[in-house]
Amino acid sequence: MRRVGDRDQVCPDLNSLVIRAIYKTTITDWDKITKLAQEILLKPVWFLMQREGVATFINFGMSDLEYAELDEKMTKNPKESGKIVSKMYTESLKKKREGFPFELEIRLKQRLPDGLLINVECFPTIYYLMTMRLKKHFSEQSIQETRIECSRLIENVKSILGGQEVLTPKRKLPNLLEIEFNEFFYDGLKNEINSTYFSGSFTSTMLLGRKLLENLVIEILRIRYPPNKQGNLEMYYNARDGKFHDFTILLKNLEERKDDFGIDKEIITEFISLVKPFRPRANANAHSMVIVSDEDEVLKWNIPKMAALLLKLWNNLKQSNK
Repeated sequence: MRRVGDRDQVCPDLNSLVIRAIYKTTITDWDKITKLAQEILLKPVWFLMQREGVATFINFGMSDLEYAELDEKMTKNPKESGKIVSKMYTESLKKKREGFPFELEIRLKQRLPDGLLINVECFPTIYYLMTMRLKKHFSEQSIQETRIECSRLIENVKSILGGQEVLTPKRKLPNLLEIEFNEFFYDGLKNEINSTYFSGSFTSTMLLGRKLLENLVIEILRIRYPPNKQGNLEMYYNARDGKFHDFTILLKNLEERKDDFGIDKEIITEFISLVKPFRPRANANAHSMVIVSDEDEVLKWNIPKMAALLLKLWNNLKQSNK
């Protein structure tokens, strides 16, 4: 979508910004995969975060001294490490060239008798500027740079791992979301969720799914508690910071006021029971904080059911206000 009045600025589709590939490699040791990738992505350019079967490299572009200071902070305050890295995400994003690769993720998809099946995804700076709502319109040149530089980086990974590219496996569902919102914004968001799900970009699926649920909760609170009545706006909007409340606060406010919804409170009760496991991830500001490695993990969160419940409640409220 082009921005009105600025012909060289466009709002790209999130999924189109992510360059990804699946490789079959003869390497059987996952730790060796990580070490070989580190040979390409050396400090002071990339910062490595690991969990079982996932290696995430973040381009903070720090010096050795800055890395040492970061390690010291995280060692002294392990409980605050997520917040420390999240803050650095935002600070680093604002300094980076928009078309530059910002994060590379290598995930173990499957262990094979003769090697490993791995998924490699490269996320540019533009992707995070959009998902963190810092910016959404970019020059076509920056978008083109994104595709060129991310593709080049993935090719470098392929060359050192000696992998052979394979096709994306079939999905258990043709689409993750089949419901119709009959609203331009939500149907567009639904299409993006289905696109990332089909292509195997499951972390993006979860981020967009959270965005969908969050916005639907805002719609419900806003229609039940109109902002023109005193005390209503603060239920879903932080006037001091000029933004909507975090997802966990929105959920808390919805749950505490479910009796205000009459017979529809049962819908809220069911939704809250489903969304509770989602809450620890709800306010993650950085992609690597919500890494999702496979399709089964996406399906277990039951995003379609939660979205359907919220849509039903929203439609009921709109109907009662006519």
